[in-house]
Amino acid sequence: MEDDPMNGNSYDSDDTEIEILPGDPRLVGAPPGRVSGAPHEPYAVVAFDPATQNLLNRFNVPWGVIWEISRLITNKKIAWHHITPGILSKLGKLNSEAVPMLFDLLKLPREGDPLVWAELDLEHAAMVEGACRGLGCYEGPCILPDGTPVEFPAGWFGGKIEQTATLIPNPASPDKFSLVLDKMALGRSFQCSRRLGSRRIIRIRKSKMADILRDTDATRFLQRHGFVICGRVFRLVFPKDGGAYLAEFEEDYGRAGTHEDHLHRLTFSTFISLFNNPIYNSSQSLSKWASRFQLIFSTSHPVLTFAKENIHFFDDIVAPGHENVRKPPAEMIMTDGCGYMNSTALRMIANVMKLEVRPVAVQGRIYGSKGIWMLHPDHQTDNEGQPPTIWIRHSQRKIKFSANPNPLYAKVDPSHYVFNMLRYNTLTSPSRLSMQTINNMAENGVPHQVFVNLMSEGVNALVEPLTDWNSKNAMANLHTTVSDQGRVLSARAIRLAGASSRAFGFSRLERTDSMDSTADSVASTASSPIDEFGPDIDIVIDEDDRYRNPGEVEQIPAHLINVIRRNLISGMPREPSEAILGMVKAGFHPQKSDFLYDQLRIFMKWVVETYVKEYHLPVKESAEAFIVPDPFGILDPGEIYFYSSHGYVDPKQLKTHIITGPVLVGRNPTRVGSDIRKFTAIDRKDGYPTFLQQYAEYKDVIILSVKGPRSPASYLSGGDYDGDTAYIHWRRDLVDPFCDAPLLVPPSDFLGFNFESTIERVSTWLDRTAVLNPTQRMHMTTEAIGLSFRDRTVGQYSQMHDGAVYAFGYNHPETVRLAFMFNKQTCLDGIKTGLRVKKEVYEMDKRMYLRPLPPCMAKASREPRGETGGSNTVHRNRHPSLKGFVLDRLMEAGTALQNAALKRYEDIPKVRQFSDPDFTAVHEEAHDAVLRLVKYQPLENPKYLELKEFRRIVNDTLDEYKDLTALMARRAKGKNKMLSAERYAKIEEITRRFHNPEQTARYHTKDEVKRFMAATAYTYCVHRGGVSPISQEYAFHMAYTTLCLIKAEANHHIFNTVTAGNTGFLTFDQRAVNAANSSTAW
Repeated sequence: MEDDPMNGNSYDSDDTEIEILPGDPRLVGAPPGRVSGAPHEPYAVVAFDPATQNLLNRFNVPWGVIWEISRLITNKKIAWHHITPGILSKLGKLNSEAVPMLFDLLKLPREGDPLVWAELDLEHAAMVEGACRGLGCYEGPCILPDGTPVEFPAGWFGGKIEQTATLIPNPASPDKFSLVLDKMALGRSFQCSRRLGSRRIIRIRKSKMADILRDTDATRFLQRHGFVICGRVFRLVFPKDGGAYLAEFEEDYGRAGTHEDHLHRLTFSTFISLFNNPIYNSSQSLSKWASRFQLIFSTSHPVLTFAKENIHFFDDIVAPGHENVRKPPAEMIMTDGCGYMNSTALRMIANVMKLEVRPVAVQGRIYGSKGIWMLHPDHQTDNEGQPPTIWIRHSQRKIKFSANPNPLYAKVDPSHYVFNMLRYNTLTSPSRLSMQTINNMAENGVPHQVFVNLMSEGVNALVEPLTDWNSKNAMANLHTTVSDQGRVLSARAIRLAGASSRAFGFSRLERTDSMDSTADSVASTASSPIDEFGPDIDIVIDEDDRYRNPGEVEQIPAHLINVIRRNLISGMPREPSEAILGMVKAGFHPQKSDFLYDQLRIFMKWVVETYVKEYHLPVKESAEAFIVPDPFGILDPGEIYFYSSHGYVDPKQLKTHIITGPVLVGRNPTRVGSDIRKFTAIDRKDGYPTFLQQYAEYKDVIILSVKGPRSPASYLSGGDYDGDTAYIHWRRDLVDPFCDAPLLVPPSDFLGFNFESTIERVSTWLDRTAVLNPTQRMHMTTEAIGLSFRDRTVGQYSQMHDGAVYAFGYNHPETVRLAFMFNKQTCLDGIKTGLRVKKEVYEMDKRMYLRPLPPCMAKASREPRGETGGSNTVHRNRHPSLKGFVLDRLMEAGTALQNAALKRYEDIPKVRQFSDPDFTAVHEEAHDAVLRLVKYQPLENPKYLELKEFRRIVNDTLDEYKDLTALMARRAKGKNKMLSAERYAKIEEITRRFHNPEQTARYHTKDEVKRFMAATAYTYCVHRGGVSPISQEYAFHMAYTTLCLIKAEANHHIFNTVTAGNTGFLTFDQRAVNAANSSTAW
């Protein structure tokens, strides 16, 4: 529950019943029925041609064809005159048939994913069926009105197709902007896309040319226009993810809507009434009302439909003295954001998600409410016949759909009874420190040396297995370390799980530096087209990537083969972590393979550099989990209960699961001294002999007390229980010296001095717009929704605060003020509160504090570089009166550790091999076979000549590869660096020419050609250029998979090739496979 930022009152709608009479003039938008495109309407035509529109109407082509025609037009690949009656008449009614045929008839290469067209057909069938199947949780047979049966995969739900368009500057347009349509793709699903259908939703993303969505003109463009795609009109429904979402409504431009349109499209007013009727939520601020549309655009997984009689609302627990306050402040609500589910509901969710263990808490959206629902203390076991039941606290309810608060008597859309899960409770262990947590802990008494020791321990643990190559199990340990530190398993999981990754527990997304910077530095020195060294996201997963038994092959759908980004021709992975794993698996040794040695060296350098510069120091005695309020009300203020399913070894060397004693608990962002607090973790309580039995089911959640003067969650960076994840530390040298800082809250005049309030209540807005006609009210509504465009000041105040911490000290008044300017009660929640930083305050702060960060912070900060306040191009120096800064100390220690690690690696002696007998044998075997034949035939034997041609192709492609690396080196020194996509496109061109003989050879089998070419690329090129990084790298880029197979055969290792349906040596978290199966139809 959020507060009125100016007077402390909540804007959440009250329980006052409002009667809406038919024809109420305050109803938003036009009445049911179609709205024609009147000439004075502001429309932005994306793709429309009257003559072609008539043809599209006449032949009633499927939506996928219409989108692809429009996409080709906006990308200037075809013109309207290319679309003829002859073409449209040949297209079928199914997207899966019509779209590929469209490209064939246009004589264009086929584009798009066939699975998208199949999914589009399923969504269309679900729409025509009219049974709300797209919402999920519906398993009955599908028979269309014309009697056609349609088979849906088990667990199917809709809304998984992403239609995107890019907003670009267009000086030639009177509106200054244009939309360019992108390819459809399978992606994230959310309540709105499931309810309306994927085809009705378009996600607008910002142009790569410029961050134009920060431009008020671009915002106004999206707010004030209907966007026309072949006669269908899309309008703004919610700004999100740095862009916006448009939806198609019952409105047409230059076309007559069909009967099917009328049946299956909503009017704009119906959409607003179904999802967030302003009349029932009239006591909110207008900006908060607009922000509530977030609930239906949150990426989610439908898991369970609750019967209306099993949805119950109940009161929150509030702090003493606020029991009779109608709307207490959020920090006084001890259960803010957390409700209950019975065991039956949680077990059914576990079954849907294919979980081995029933979760104890799930985050989600239902019936206009959001937050966490944990196991009900009185319904911990399944009782026979007990239906799934949910209890929703009043603090969780954000949108009301009816004047009657009782779901039994309210008429609401079926989509609101579905529980849309965002994620279930998982445990991340260990947790990692960050720049912000280190600053906080150091300021609150933890000695700097503790963090230096942690960094040293971590670097040594990283380097040891990367440099120990000859001890027992050395290669297995190397394989495991590269997999873990390269985030290989996590990267595979996120790609395999796709849009369902968050719901299935891969929820800790953390940006890391792109490896392109490393690649570019390598290219400039070694002239090597090496790509990034790891994925740009880090999803923590418990399982390790291990060697498997010989012959064990994992099967996944063919279309998911891209879980490893690789050259599909040669098999060369883009990430060296994956390349290293494959080579080690095949039997290559870093002391005997220059290419593996160099790859491993660069990988280790990146791993160590990232570790020390990001300050992400793992702490073994730590974890991260949901915070939830005490379900039994037993814990006293300052006490917590935490059961870790992972377990840990206590000081007595005994494994235990329940943490006891003093602990530190906090959550991100950590900006002020009081954001991390010391608590006491307990496993028993006087007067409660069954304490452990009562809490036995509540595992992997951090339970906080519901007693005391205020919510303990509110101490943790202003947190609550609607899905916040906290970290807990029990390492003694961190916990013991830590002293709680006094609670810091903004002064009473803070908001009034720094912020403008443009707060308008929905009730006032309704009265103001009641005199307008329906079309004018629709435009006013889209402008109100546009209030949710995020202010750019959020990221800038984060950077200002980081700089102030360094220059003025952690507790300096200006540092604290900048923290409050950033935190969730102001900038971060400005969308809901309606607060905007005063222009004069922002300009002054920008001029004073928006500077580059000091070296010790620049690498770790996530904020954009290059944003400064005018002439402020250098960072501020630290004030001389301040003590040494902990990050300066860590940067110095980290540099020394990096240098020592690199020296340790380079001191390992290499065994120089000018040839590899495993590859020489293959090359000579093929050559000798021809020579034996030549004894009896002329030297012009075609088989001999074909081998010569193969060697010529190797020579030519090696020269091309060297030219490419030279070009990369030249461009790396200038401003026009070669991007990854361009680099890989050029490498694939060379690879395609290298592999061309496999298709054209007349006297050798395909397998013979593969092996000979690969062995020749390795041996012949090495002899030609000596042992050089270029020649060996060339060989692997051309024939990675074949080289690994040859090596594995020679060393009796197992190396399975990666092909459609066969992931070879890959290992996956089973949750990722389940997620892929649930989020994609095949």
